[in-house]
Amino acid sequence: MSDVPMATDNVKTIYLYTLGQRRGPYEKAEIQAMWHGGQITKDALYWHEGMPQWAAISGLFADTTMPPPLPEMPPTPKPERATYDATTNTFRGTMPQVAKLAMRAIQALGWKLDNVNETLGLVTFETGMTWGSWSGGSGSL
Repeated sequence: MSDVPMATDNVKTIYLYTLGQRRGPYEKAEIQAMWHGGQITKDALYWHEGMPQWAAISGLFADTTMPPPLPEMPPTPKPERATYDATTNTFRGTMPQVAKLAMRAIQALGWKLDNVNETLGLVTFETGMTWGSWSGGSGSL
């Protein structure tokens, strides 16, 4: 297999071999659009009439460079913990954080968690026996 580019200006049809399949025929402009669109990668092969063997697609566009690799995304910062402000009697945090805080509080009181939906921030629970009920009370946050 040769990586030497062949003159393709007069070639009407070019075949590709990629992902284990032979595809085509294509015109050079179609292949160039697929190359720039990322639909074919540098490990693809091409062939057209007059070539003795398949060659690496990167040789077809010797004057065309691949775009640079994407920059690495900065790591997502670890979210802060949910907090409770006793002076204003408010919780601050994301919905899942506040739901987890509520779960810990319910469990610390010895109550039974029924259901938790962190997306909605909904926590349902049952208490033990109360003054008005032998079976306990139900609640949600």
